[in-house]
Amino acid sequence: MTARRFLRAFVPLALLGCASLLGVLPLLAPAVDSLRLRPELGSLSTAGLYAVLLAQPALLVLVLTAVGVALADKAGLRSLIAAAGRGEPLRFASRGETLGLGGVTVMAALLVLVVDAALSRAFPHAFAGLPPASAVPLTARAGALLYGAVAEELMLRLGVMTFIVAAGRRLFPAAFVRNPGLVVWPAIAVSALLFGALHVPALAGVAPLTLPVVARTIALNAALGLLFGFAYWRYALECAMFSHALVHVVFGVAGAVTAGAAPTLLGP
Repeated sequence: MTARRFLRAFVPLALLGCASLLGVLPLLAPAVDSLRLRPELGSLSTAGLYAVLLAQPALLVLVLTAVGVALADKAGLRSLIAAAGRGEPLRFASRGETLGLGGVTVMAALLVLVVDAALSRAFPHAFAGLPPASAVPLTARAGALLYGAVAEELMLRLGVMTFIVAAGRRLFPAAFVRNPGLVVWPAIAVSALLFGALHVPALAGVAPLTLPVVARTIALNAALGLLFGFAYWRYALECAMFSHALVHVVFGVAGAVTAGAAPTLLGP
């Protein structure tokens, strides 16, 4: 791949990913207050403290986006934004495919909420420390949607999943030709499990970590990650972003309908 071809795909995705990091700003106020107490950082402005906190996720977004762009062709995976940046023909999902993905996503999100509610009733003491959905401000929900649907998909699907598929295709070329799913599904599963596990640190910041809550957080987010990974493989990265965003919308509507009584999944 030439440098020009790489940059024409990488730059728009990287800019979109960095812009999506602004979505987490409403969640960073407590961390900014903590940093302000550290002597070596106390002289920084508020904007500087926010920049310190965003530096690591921004670096991850940039590095993993670069990995995904470099390897997507070898992995047989695609992004509409990358294709548009290169001036290539765009292959959109059909209306029926889009509606089908939307319907499956809504059903999956509702099923996750039902399972979550059942678990909270089965382990009431373990789940007692979780904040209710009503405790999450609308700005934080909107920010989580932006960050989750864009930054997390760039890192987990475009970056991690693409890398694993490309590596698997190189190591097992015959298996990939015979049945691509033998290589792609393990990549989907690994990236989904990592996606679920990465929600645990956020959980630790707002609630006591109990085994049922940690297991539920990883398992339910990983289950949704399987759907996002499939959407990336079957259609395009932007379809995974669409599915991810739609899950957030379903969670938000469920929280509003139940007057905040719906359990807080802390993700995806």
